[in-house]
Amino acid sequence: MSKARELSAEDRGKIEKLLESGTLENINLALSLIEQTASEKDIELLFTRTVMLELLCLGEPLLQAGEIILRSSSTWRLFVEILSDPLVMTARDYGKDERVLTAVSEAALRELARGEENLDLRGLPSLSDRGAKSLSQHYGDLYLDGLTSLSDEAAGHLGKHEGTLHLDGIGSLSTEAAESLSKHDGPLHLGGLSSLTDSVALHLVTHPDLHVPTKVKRQIRKAVSKRKQKQRKSARTGKSNLTKQQATKLRKLMRSKSAENVAMAAKMLESTDATQDDINDVLSSSILSLLVNTWDPKLWNELAPLLASSRIAKTEFLKVAEKRSEQSPLSADAFYAVATEPLLSLGDRLFSGDLNLRKLTSLSDEVAESLGKRGDEYLALPGLTSLSDAAAVSLSQFKGELSLGLTSLSDSAAESLSGCTGGLRLYDLSSLSEAAAESLGKHTGSLHLSNLSSLSDAAAAGLAKHEASIVFNYELQKSPDFRTALSDEQAYLTVPGHVALAEKLLVSRFGSSHRLDLSFLPALSESVAEVLGRCEGELDLSGVKQISDKTAESLSRHRGPLGLSGLTELSDTAAESLGKHAGTFSFCYNRYDNAKQDGLHLRGLTGISVASAESLAKSKGKLVLSGLTHLSDDAAAFLSKHDGILELDGLKSLSDAAAESLGTHELHLSLRKLKKISEEGKQYLRKNQRRAVGGGSYHDFGFDWS
Repeated sequence: MSKARELSAEDRGKIEKLLESGTLENINLALSLIEQTASEKDIELLFTRTVMLELLCLGEPLLQAGEIILRSSSTWRLFVEILSDPLVMTARDYGKDERVLTAVSEAALRELARGEENLDLRGLPSLSDRGAKSLSQHYGDLYLDGLTSLSDEAAGHLGKHEGTLHLDGIGSLSTEAAESLSKHDGPLHLGGLSSLTDSVALHLVTHPDLHVPTKVKRQIRKAVSKRKQKQRKSARTGKSNLTKQQATKLRKLMRSKSAENVAMAAKMLESTDATQDDINDVLSSSILSLLVNTWDPKLWNELAPLLASSRIAKTEFLKVAEKRSEQSPLSADAFYAVATEPLLSLGDRLFSGDLNLRKLTSLSDEVAESLGKRGDEYLALPGLTSLSDAAAVSLSQFKGELSLGLTSLSDSAAESLSGCTGGLRLYDLSSLSEAAAESLGKHTGSLHLSNLSSLSDAAAAGLAKHEASIVFNYELQKSPDFRTALSDEQAYLTVPGHVALAEKLLVSRFGSSHRLDLSFLPALSESVAEVLGRCEGELDLSGVKQISDKTAESLSRHRGPLGLSGLTELSDTAAESLGKHAGTFSFCYNRYDNAKQDGLHLRGLTGISVASAESLAKSKGKLVLSGLTHLSDDAAAFLSKHDGILELDGLKSLSDAAAESLGTHELHLSLRKLKKISEEGKQYLRKNQRRAVGGGSYHDFGFDWS
């Protein structure tokens, strides 16, 4: 290194951006600049824990960085500490217990966030803004209870996370952070909050599923109460026509919770020319809460004119009613009362969606008629278990997506609901008559029948006529009739309805799923294989024990991961067909091979001919042959040319010639059980060019690399 000079703050900032970019080109450029100009102080400032975590994922750049880091004893100690800490995770090592990790590289966080399982990182004491951005992409439970503080930018990212978010170690939040987290979609746990400002409390109170200590709940209620008082105070005009005695009597009438007394109080206010201040004083926050909790439609109708004349009282009433409707069932009669003309503008506001209908357990024909006229995009009535024929006619007029918790459905109601133009979700329906199925088959929107446990062949034939997507219960797809339809070549003679419906479901990927799990099938008919050849997405046929050459030809046209691990043998003709199979692009676990494909899974094969190896090597994507116990030199030569991840985990020994061939394989190579190999063979495997450019552990061998 030439004579060091201290970098300017501007130069240091540019180099920091290069180091944090995560690209090899930028990192190499940054290291070159540091080597030429940086002082010991610059090295200490530039090589932070975050930067060094990222460097651990690299090959050659890591060596160059190590030489530079040696110039600073304190930085070198930190580097050694990170390198040797078993609780540190980088993109090159997976399989660690994530719950105990104390540091994770950003590359590793990106990979972890892509997983579908709950992510427990409660051991992390801190989180960078970029790390928070990566984790915001994770869907599911996210545990970050080890964090004691959170930047505003990090909170902004986590506010976009979907799923349960645990931040029980956070003691305080800024107003900006609270505003971001209040927009989070899913349960939010902030069990460590000890105190908060009113502005923070007013943001958090808007979150629909907030979990905080009882003390904090009281602080939030207090902040909301102060805001109400402030709003009421600012709205005061200073004009009043009621005496103190009159005001006391009116409040007493309101507190009686009697519709007749409320009507009397309303008339008294009108006769005394009560001002806005008078009405707001009589309809205090506590009285409004008391009146909402009656759920008495008659009382609400009597109260409506007063509320319509007071913006403050009306707003408070609506907010309390909306919140309480989430906790208490709203009867059909009460809903009808607030959805009809006596409430005037208040009724319009309530009817437009301010009241939660998810608690509605019964539906009168009048209410159904009102609901059918709503202009919403989505109407959910999950508590509604039954529906009259007249109500079904009314709901069929609803233009958006309709979700009903029905446990039974009459033929007449099914015929009416088939006229819905939007999606129809009948999640809790366990059975369906033939006539009802025939009617629903005419429905033009998406149809969800995910709890259906039985279906006659005639009913299946009716649903098969449905032109949009249908979502079924997976267990129903495993029923004897469906098994027959998928595996028996003569099924069209015995269960034609199920055959027609099965083919429809396969083409629509079982209700728009990206994964077709047919692992329960012991066999596969050639006609169904032809249908599957037109499908895309992950296809699991791991239960199928053998396939014909024609079936293999059909499956070769499928696009996506294809699981055929139940096959114990494969003809050369079938292998030739499967060699034309192409997987789908998937993100590899290291950031350098991010366009690799997932393809054929044939781990049940214990042996393979040279001809089959030559054919399968032409397949595009991941090739899993982990069941092979022996690999000839010629077969290894062909497999080495395969373009994709290659897993040969069943091999315990390898000849030098085979090792020499496989050493030229350019992508991830897995030989986890390999023990018996000569030193020369090891050297051949070490020469792999892809490993030489760095980027993590690309190969898994059953022997020590060092």
